[in-house]
Amino acid sequence: MPEQKVHATRVAKLPIESLEVPEMIQMLEIWNDWRAERPAPMWHDVNFMKIPWPLLSTTSVVDVLDGGEDFYYRYWGVGLTNLFGLDRTGVRMSEHPIIASHQVRNKQLDAVIEGRCPKLFLATIERPDFGSVAHKINLRLPIMDNPDGVTKILSKCEVDRINMEGSEDLAWYYPYEYVDA
Repeated sequence: MPEQKVHATRVAKLPIESLEVPEMIQMLEIWNDWRAERPAPMWHDVNFMKIPWPLLSTTSVVDVLDGGEDFYYRYWGVGLTNLFGLDRTGVRMSEHPIIASHQVRNKQLDAVIEGRCPKLFLATIERPDFGSVAHKINLRLPIMDNPDGVTKILSKCEVDRINMEGSEDLAWYYPYEYVDA
C-alpha cells in the first residue's frame, strides 16, 4: 500500500463570497455565463475555448460516476501535471494510489453534487517532517448533462507556495513509498 509523505490537512469550506483570487473570479464569471439562468451549465454549453490558457492549465473536469460513488478525470490541465508530477486524465479517482487523497477530494466533490452550486475550499498541504508547504484553493463548479443532477464538476485550483522554492513543484513533496500491506 502506498504511503504519502505529504497530504492535505485542515480542509476548510469557505463561503463563495470570500473568493478573492482574480483567476478564480474570472473562472466563476465564465461558468456563470455558461449557466445563464440555470443552477448549473449543461455540458454542451461548456466551451473550453472561452477559458484563457492560464486558467485552463490548472483546471480539471471529472465525470460523476454512480451518483458520486466514484469520479473519472475527463480533463487534467498541464499545469496540474507540472504541479503534481503526474497526469490523471482518463483515471478513476478510486484508482489513485493514495486513499486519503481521493477521500479529501470526494468530500469536496460530494458537497458540489449535494448543493448543486459552486463551492470553495482551502486545504493546507503538509509534509509531516517539513510542516506546511502550500495552501491549495479549490473552486469546484457543477455541470449537468440533464436537469436531474450534477454529472460533471469543473475544478480550478490555485496554489500559494508557503515553504516551497520558486522552481519546486508539489511532486517534489509527493515521494511515493510502496510498502507491503
